[in-house]
Amino acid sequence: MKKVIQLFMVMLAIAIAIPSIAQEKEEKNLDKMKVKIQKMNNLMAEASVKGDTEAGMAFYADDVYYMPNYNKMIKGVEAMKKYDAEREGPKPNVTEMTLTTLEVFKSGSNIFEIGTYTVTIEMVGNPTPVKDYGKYLTVWEKTEAGLKIKVEIWNTDMNPWAMMKEK
Repeated sequence: MKKVIQLFMVMLAIAIAIPSIAQEKEEKNLDKMKVKIQKMNNLMAEASVKGDTEAGMAFYADDVYYMPNYNKMIKGVEAMKKYDAEREGPKPNVTEMTLTTLEVFKSGSNIFEIGTYTVTIEMVGNPTPVKDYGKYLTVWEKTEAGLKIKVEIWNTDMNPWAMMKEK
């Protein structure tokens, strides 16, 4: 009987340890993924500052859902390119951009990223650059070509109506 109890205790200890070990491994993997995504964000920000639309679009899945601030949802990279090409007025010049990954979560083959952004934009007719900051949620999809953005939504922390009242 004593051996049965000892065996039971060993099996119980193993059953308790295995999920803990798996969780530690998952946390390490997510830490590595967070670093990888931050590096990709740095490259996207660099492409934006350089005005390199093609390099920026390379991070998106062909069937991406893009949900920009103050705009309709756009589906697909080609629709994003068309939207960018057909946008009225002079194109804004991004002079600074920072994307900061705060958290990453995994579900199936997708990685969910929560982050913040800051951006400085020069606009024709505006004597001073416009600074904006806000938050975003990005769903990264694992593909054969690597991680691609499947869903992206972002919005500003700045309230334009409050800013109008200040003037």
